[in-house]
Amino acid sequence: MNIPLKYNLRSLMVRKVTTTMTILGIALVVSTFVALMAMAQGLSRTLVSTGLAENVVVLCKGAVADAASSLTFAQFLALRDQPQIRSDEQNQVLASPEAVFQILRKKKAGGESNIILRGVRPVAFQVHSEVRISSGSSLAVRSGQLLVGKGVAARYAGLEVGSKLRLFSREWTIVGVLECGGGYFESEIWCDLDDLLSDSRRSYYSVVFAKLRSPDLVNEFRQKVDADPRINLEARREIDYFEEQSESARELRIIGLSVAFLMAIGAVFAAMNTMYAAISSRTKEIGTLRALGFSRSSVTISFVIESMLLALPGGVLGCILATPVHGMTTGTMNMRAFADVTFAFTISWPIIFGAMAFSALIGLFGGFLPARMGASIPIVQALREV
Repeated sequence: MNIPLKYNLRSLMVRKVTTTMTILGIALVVSTFVALMAMAQGLSRTLVSTGLAENVVVLCKGAVADAASSLTFAQFLALRDQPQIRSDEQNQVLASPEAVFQILRKKKAGGESNIILRGVRPVAFQVHSEVRISSGSSLAVRSGQLLVGKGVAARYAGLEVGSKLRLFSREWTIVGVLECGGGYFESEIWCDLDDLLSDSRRSYYSVVFAKLRSPDLVNEFRQKVDADPRINLEARREIDYFEEQSESARELRIIGLSVAFLMAIGAVFAAMNTMYAAISSRTKEIGTLRALGFSRSSVTISFVIESMLLALPGGVLGCILATPVHGMTTGTMNMRAFADVTFAFTISWPIIFGAMAFSALIGLFGGFLPARMGASIPIVQALREV
C-alpha cells in the first residue's frame, strides 16, 4: 500500500522556510549547469553548422587547421583539374584557394585576442554559399578592402564599416559585414587574396575549399588527391573538418559537467539536511504510518518522492534563471587555429530536459539516505518519540 502523494505535498508546505531555501540552492546549481551547457552548445553549433555536405577542405598532410597549413600554386592548379569539382555556368571551377593569417586586435570589453584574416577570391562566395554580405559592399580586387564577420564586428573595437585598419605596411578599409547564420566565418575578417599575398610577401596558399558535383563524390575525390603525386595533400569532408575544430566545445562541456557535478554534491547535502530535519521532526508520523500498515519500502519511497518534489521546482526555477543567457554573444580560443571564435549561448530543449533530470537526481540522492533511516525506526520507538 502506497502513501498518498498529498501527504508529501502537505509536509513541504508546512516547512516553508527550509523548503524555499533548498529549492533556491538547487535552482542556483541547475542554472549554472544550464549556462555552462548553453555555452558548449553554442560553440559546437557555431563550428559544426559551418560545414556543407558537398564541400571539401584540402590541406597539407597532418595539418590540424587551415592556419597551420600551406600548399603551393602548382599543387592548387593540379587540384583544380580534378573532375569531381563542380563548375558554374561560366565554366569557372568552384575551388577557392585561401590564405590565412592571425592578427591581434583589442576587444571592446578589454584584452586582446587573435582574429583570422582570410584572403579569398570572388569564387569563395560560391564555394561558401552560406556566407553573405549583410551590410556594405563586396570586395573589389586589389583594393585594400576588408569584410568583417558579424561576430567580431560586435566584440572588437574599431571594426565598423568605414573604419581603417593598419595591416602590414598600409591602411585597409572595412567596406562590409559578413554573415553566415552564426557560423564560423562570422569570427573572421576577409580580404582579397592577391592583396594579402602581396602585402605579406607570401608565395603560397594555406588551404583550398572546393564544392563537388555531389556529396557522394567525397571519397572518390579524396582517393584521387591522395594518389596524385603532383598534389600530395589531404582532403577532408568540410563537415568533418569543422567537427574536428569543435574540440574546444567538447572540452567546455566536460568542464561544465565537472563544475555542475561538484556543485551538485553541495545541493545533494542541502537536500539531505532538509530531509533529515523533516524526518527527525516527524518520527511519530512515521510510527503512525507504520502502525497503520504502511511498509518500510512504502515509507522510504514516499520520502524519496518528497525529496524529488522538493528538487523539481528548483530545476524549473534554475532553467528560468538561466534563460537570459540565451543568445548572449561571447568568444573563446580555438586551440587548433589559435584564434578567437565568436559564438552565442544556445539553450536547447535537450539541455532543459537534461537540467530537469539533473535536479531529479539531486532530489533522489538527497532523499534516499534520510528516507531509509526514517523507515528503519522501530514502530514502538517512533511512537514514543516526543
